[in-house]
Amino acid sequence: MTLTTRTAPALWRDAVGRKLAAPAYLQEEPEGWREVSWEEAARRVDALERALLAHGVRRGDAVAVLARTRLEWILLDWAIMSIGAVVVGLYPTNTASECAYILGHSEAVLAFVEDDAQREKLDAVRDGLPALREIVGFDDLAEFEASAGADEPEPVGEDDVATLIYTSGTTGPPKGCMLTHKNLVTAALGVNDDLEDETDTVLLFLPLAHSFARIVHHSAAWLGSTVALVADVARVQEALIRTRPTILPAVPR
Repeated sequence: MTLTTRTAPALWRDAVGRKLAAPAYLQEEPEGWREVSWEEAARRVDALERALLAHGVRRGDAVAVLARTRLEWILLDWAIMSIGAVVVGLYPTNTASECAYILGHSEAVLAFVEDDAQREKLDAVRDGLPALREIVGFDDLAEFEASAGADEPEPVGEDDVATLIYTSGTTGPPKGCMLTHKNLVTAALGVNDDLEDETDTVLLFLPLAHSFARIVHHSAAWLGSTVALVADVARVQEALIRTRPTILPAVPR
């Protein structure tokens, strides 16, 4: 497999275009694990791309996501990068003041939040964030996707910034590491020691605000592997039994 350009939208289009039979994602729901096909994921990413454009997000704009490891986070990751905007991940454990610093530093124009608790954090500091035009909850994503227009995104280049990964701030204020599309895609294409193809299932519980989890889900798309998403780390043991993954990425804890 080869890519004509090392950009996130090129990688995503390649993955979707292979029309793999295995699901792209496994999403945990109250009634059990639901398979999300590549076709369904592609439709939603396309709708999110067009909705972002309809809401005035343009190439180079920063868009934040404040949530646990969920399907919506991944779909937004692909959609934001596909229009040339910059993904800014926030840890769900970040305080309101920590969120305010990162949103202000990145000059984020839009933020997506998982639930009311995360929205309250941003509402509490919003007066100090003049660049932040809109906050969208995951519960409102269907309505947001329905607002999609007909605008087409500008071309995305390998050297365009794809994401800002913020450090923990243990040695001062968090620093935003600028990663280009070429950075991310090169890392994803380099993961080939254990993750193989569409026969693999990856159980992902790591926070997507961190670079490792992003590399995992990007490389899984490149290889056609299924990603099972666990929002609550306490449910990993049950998820292992239910999804029977072949790969479990983790870090020292």
